Amino acid sequence: MALSPKTVKQLVLFAFVGSVGFVIDAGILTILANDFSINLYVARAISFPVASFATWMLNRMFTFKNITGNIDAHSAEYLRYMLVQMGGGVINLLVFAILVTIYTSLRAQPVLPLAIGAVFGLAFNFVGARYWVYPPRERDLDQL
Repeated sequence: MALSPKTVKQLVLFAFVGSVGFVIDAGILTILANDFSINLYVARAISFPVASFATWMLNRMFTFKNITGNIDAHSAEYLRYMLVQMGGGVINLLVFAILVTIYTSLRAQPVLPLAIGAVFGLAFNFVGARYWVYPPRERDLDQL
């Protein structure tokens, strides 16, 4: 199944926004874990929602800007987005936890297992955002 040019563009923008979220997540995680000696899992519990909020804002402004609803729909959209992000986050966190458990030397470099986990969560998050958070409008269905 070939992806339409519109879907490819959205995927590229989604991945770019995700990389911005990754930098936010990794930066907060690294600072909390290394500079403040906060437990890695607690640090992730802080860094993840901050990065997810940032990616929601960026995705609604850029990736799905022609699909986003009016101001009244923001809270429902944000709730759906966060549910999708939590699903991707569970995948990400499982990969992260497996890696730092098996390869204990990675605990000193938490960005590497974070990056590997992020790759696993990307596909889930994109599909969820594309088809549930920002579903195509009726007139866009023939372009998929």
